[in-house]
Amino acid sequence: MKYITMNMGQESNNSIKKADLSRYGITSRLLMKEALRKGYQVTTVPGRLVTSHVVRCEKDGKELYFYNLNTALNPSYAVQVNEDRIWTNNILHQAHIQIPDTYPLKINRLENVVIDDTLRKMLESHECLVVKPAAVNRSNSISISARDEESLLRAIRHVYQNNGRQPDMIVQQMVFGREYHFLVLNKKVIAVAHRRSPCVVGDGISTIQTLISKKNNNYPKHDNGHTSLVARIDIEDVLRHKGVHFLQQVPKKGYVVEVLDTLDLSRGGEAVDVTSYVSDELKTIAIQAASACFLGIAGVDIITNNISGDGRDSYVVRVKASPGIRIHQFPTEGKSRNVARKLFHAIEKTAHPIGKKIVMIGRVEKVALPDFISEKFKARIDTGATVSSIWASDIRVDKTGLYCKLFGEGSPMYTGEELHFSEYSMRSVRSSNGYEELRYQVVINVSLAGRRVKAKVTLADRSGQIYPMLIGRNILRNKFIVHVAEGDIDKKAESSNRQELRQNGLQ
Repeated sequence: MKYITMNMGQESNNSIKKADLSRYGITSRLLMKEALRKGYQVTTVPGRLVTSHVVRCEKDGKELYFYNLNTALNPSYAVQVNEDRIWTNNILHQAHIQIPDTYPLKINRLENVVIDDTLRKMLESHECLVVKPAAVNRSNSISISARDEESLLRAIRHVYQNNGRQPDMIVQQMVFGREYHFLVLNKKVIAVAHRRSPCVVGDGISTIQTLISKKNNNYPKHDNGHTSLVARIDIEDVLRHKGVHFLQQVPKKGYVVEVLDTLDLSRGGEAVDVTSYVSDELKTIAIQAASACFLGIAGVDIITNNISGDGRDSYVVRVKASPGIRIHQFPTEGKSRNVARKLFHAIEKTAHPIGKKIVMIGRVEKVALPDFISEKFKARIDTGATVSSIWASDIRVDKTGLYCKLFGEGSPMYTGEELHFSEYSMRSVRSSNGYEELRYQVVINVSLAGRRVKAKVTLADRSGQIYPMLIGRNILRNKFIVHVAEGDIDKKAESSNRQELRQNGLQ
């Protein structure tokens, strides 16, 4: 992979001023504005896409980074889990958080798709089902409803054909009620908003097209797309989905007309702040969902019939690792919540002393152990892990110190050579699922992305893991930026591992 390196002792050519912020997405823009307000020098590390920037903020000999709301507050494994609906739903289910009835489905060939007994029972039990891709991203945000076997088969085929023929999807109970977006920061709900479809209110005289134009003109800050504060309703978009006849209709005075079947704010959807009306029970559900998914910052979407109720009729339908904040900062109705200020204040606490050089790496990289093995091997990069660990076997201790063999007999890196460490220690390590164990810990040299780092690593049985070594914050700190979508990833092995975890319900 190509690494992007910045010498932090010199001023970057990408230094940002307040006047330059309009070209960035709203979330990054608002956070950068807060950084500038607090006296930070703001620079960017460009990615592969024009709009993709890691933002660096420097002040008083310290620096911090963020990419939208991807920050050090969310570990890399949490972001990875969040990209998979099946994985996320399993985690929420295990945490006893109410989610819609969900069935994971894998499609190998469309002609082999059948409605099995489980899906029939779901159709019998629920008024309507919805089919979604398992992977979560903006390009495949497809959701097709079905009420019988025939429409369910059509929905499955549609999702498969319109999502790059990706085999994994979910069939889920459709739940009814209003959808609310909870913004959770460090186990506190800081804002809640309701999204509604783009709409106009009739005056008994004007056509829907004229009402849309008037509404757009009433908001001078309206613009199209995700970089705008508030997006106007695109008449061409309405024309494509509703037709000319719809646009020429004249609604009665006071009659509310939904002009697009979407809640997407970038297509003119509207936001209503309801933070003051949310019950403590629903706030607790949102906080539990974010914590279960290991997220310090999260957007939790909950469907409920009563925002002030006890939450019994409520369902968590989505947990987002990098939620947008426009819905809270610039609601169409209700109080504007300055969530950017609270978020940046929390992100600011992740600042660390400036290192001599920062290197951007992915979530999987090749490493070497120069004192023991010159050949490189893949390691998983995990910003959520405090300390690094490596696969070791045949560990024994006597009066002269600790002895072990790196890797195990099932690894191509295993040599059978016994290593001796005269100094070692013990460390209690808690895994992501809450399991705690006591491990031996030694100090070794690790070579990563051209840098040699001396660090403590724990010795662990990683025979069941894809990568024999995990690189934690004790190696990454002040030296590396982690881009979770990049790296030398073993996609086939990870996909196989995800399938096995799904089947066993062990996420």
